[in-house]
Amino acid sequence: MSIACSSPKRVIALLFVPLFLTLSCAYAQPVTEPVPAKDPKAKASQDAPPAVFIPQSRIPAGESIDLSTLSLLVTPPWEFPVDSDEELSKWLEQEKSKMPSDIREVGTRGEQLRLVQERVDNLLIAAWHHYKTYPASSYRVDVLDLLCELTCLNEQRFLHAENQRNKHEFGVDMTADDFLDLSLRYFRPVTVLASSGVKESKTPLVKSRFVKTLGVCHLALGGRFMGAQLFEDAKILQRTAGDYFAAAMELDPMKLEDVDLSIKLIDTMLQSGENGRAATEARRFLTKHVKSKYWPHVFYFLAKALRRDGKLEEVLALWTKYGIVLQHGEAGLPLPKWHTDPPYVVPEEHRSDYALYAERVGFYLGFYRIALGDVSTGTRLLRNFTVDMNERESENKLMMPGKVFRDAMAFYYIANLENLVNKEAPAFDIGDGWVNPPSEDADKAKATVLVFADSSRAQGRHREYFHAFAKVQKELWAKGLRSAWISAASRMKDATLEGQKEEMRLVADSLKATGAYGLDSDMELPVWMSYGVNRGSVHLFVLDADKKVRWHLIDPMAWDIGLIRAVIDRVMASDGT
Repeated sequence: MSIACSSPKRVIALLFVPLFLTLSCAYAQPVTEPVPAKDPKAKASQDAPPAVFIPQSRIPAGESIDLSTLSLLVTPPWEFPVDSDEELSKWLEQEKSKMPSDIREVGTRGEQLRLVQERVDNLLIAAWHHYKTYPASSYRVDVLDLLCELTCLNEQRFLHAENQRNKHEFGVDMTADDFLDLSLRYFRPVTVLASSGVKESKTPLVKSRFVKTLGVCHLALGGRFMGAQLFEDAKILQRTAGDYFAAAMELDPMKLEDVDLSIKLIDTMLQSGENGRAATEARRFLTKHVKSKYWPHVFYFLAKALRRDGKLEEVLALWTKYGIVLQHGEAGLPLPKWHTDPPYVVPEEHRSDYALYAERVGFYLGFYRIALGDVSTGTRLLRNFTVDMNERESENKLMMPGKVFRDAMAFYYIANLENLVNKEAPAFDIGDGWVNPPSEDADKAKATVLVFADSSRAQGRHREYFHAFAKVQKELWAKGLRSAWISAASRMKDATLEGQKEEMRLVADSLKATGAYGLDSDMELPVWMSYGVNRGSVHLFVLDADKKVRWHLIDPMAWDIGLIRAVIDRVMASDGT
């Protein structure tokens, strides 16, 4: 029985123990790269790994940690129950078998969580003791695998502990850069251990587990680089993680199915922009694992991959066909016979996984119809969606996804669809507020994209949108696309218009923004109000050649290049209908 390294962060973050700072940093030495794959012509066997490319680690080595400060490792805080190589190895195996197969089912507090924490602590100490004490053990690789697995499991716990210490000492949370530095320090020794496991493994299946660990390290660090707004570095790490996961799957000569590994591979492909590969892998998973509790999550991955590739007809067909599967799964009704034969009832403990996406079915059925130009049908479906969510709320069934989609998206969609879409666009001339005014040929544009977003947020979570849209503009500018980005003037008394314009210019330059951009400088934000947008989100409107509003998009999907490109292509090709 293994411990999943992919447990949700909200659970792992609560597995707190200061001891792990010592355990995790003790082996921080320059990273040893995985051994190169064997000759592709070499014959694969159980004792010789098949010819699989194992990428090199992207995690920088850094400096070693001074082991003299780690006295805890010299004298363990408790007596080991056994005192020989074989007995300690068997004890580790027995204790590991008592761990829950899915850490998500433990919960976030209570006695069971405390017992899991204690078991993780004891296993880590004992595994590290075995690894240092019996270097020639025949059980060494199994112990090393356990040590890597538990170390991955404990990453969020370690970061949470350090953040709590920082708050206690300095009164503030750590910054994104602080978390990145700690994560780098944390994962360096893990990659050393995993790389050793790649070298020492005697079978491809065991070797694949260590390659998977290297992927987990790079994927987690990619998220930290993204949080620190180092987006290019993040993408490199995410792509490298995907290479590791793919190599780990290929290393299994029997092609045994590792569900967790498949999900990680799909997720990594999505994060690195390999939407086509993600869709292919997701379809394979959904066909092979119809009864998996992860089925609804991978279904959503597939829908996201299709959306990001601009395949709007396909993704609408997907939600139309499988919406009933998600809804039946949540309600505990037999899934349709065409989906599972004989019909299958989702166990009660897994119905919440289906509920996460069942609530969104109505929204997406309306959203994609609107994106494809059927505004009347889409609007009706969005109204039905809000009614359904209101009913769920009255029955105390409404979950956070449904609430967010109803309050933060559907509400604005319906209002703007009724007031703006297929009607002449309100004027957006902001006069003295322009920092970079519209080009002279703006009136002749085949399509115009209006973007409403605070420039103060453009360097943060909205940055991905601006990078995505810049690519769309570069591709379609010569075909007649024009754009205008309108930020909102600050309400602070000491914020001068010229000062804000200069700040926006600097932000736009850093983003390599093209097109017109400037500030809705009136304190009442008349242009923003005329388009019914709210501060804090990205609102995007697509106007046709006659300056009629044809489409509206709200954050958080505003950085899907394929989605935006598909709608703009449709509007530019239309004849005003």
